[in-house]
Amino acid sequence: MSNISLERFYHRIRGKISLVGAYLGDTRICSIIRGCRLKPITAFYNKFNFDTILEPVWIDEFGYRLEIQKKGYTKIKISKRKGIQKTTTDIFKNETVEFIAAHSKRVLIGLSEKKWICIFWCSDNYFRGYIWDDTQSTISICSSLAAGWRVLLRFVQIKYKQGKIMVKSEMKDFADYEWWLIKLPINEQLIDTLNAHTTLKEILINGK
Repeated sequence: MSNISLERFYHRIRGKISLVGAYLGDTRICSIIRGCRLKPITAFYNKFNFDTILEPVWIDEFGYRLEIQKKGYTKIKISKRKGIQKTTTDIFKNETVEFIAAHSKRVLIGLSEKKWICIFWCSDNYFRGYIWDDTQSTISICSSLAAGWRVLLRFVQIKYKQGKIMVKSEMKDFADYEWWLIKLPINEQLIDTLNAHTTLKEILINGK
């Protein structure tokens, strides 16, 4: 697997990805698997089977895993797997956030008193996430939305309503966040209603 490009890899496992969508009865998960650069955990074994079989555990480049369970109901569980080195296949990893914003279709913003999160859905259909807490750093989309997975499902659907949205957080770290789903480029009238830090507003405006 180490000798195969990410795009080619996703092309070869498209049957596996589609099967997850069919199993959960929600094809939006297919966009999320690809957008979060998730790979079946079995891809890290010596001999990976590319056949179309259900893969219940997927892992991202930060070591966070998505577990698909179905016991009378659908459950998506997020957890951190120890021992996974943080690496990325993102060719735009060194670009500015303004560049990412300028090449994005939508952004999901989480605001708290001292921190804020931006999850961009970019024009190449990958997600890129950032958190500001004194300094800016990249984040795992899985970790930041472990409490609001259904929000990300809404994020990728064709029809959606932009503006402030309600997220019931199961994680204390995100309990006080206010979430906004916004189409890019941003409407300047909308940004006036966004109770956000000046730096974030400048990123969204300059990224137009």
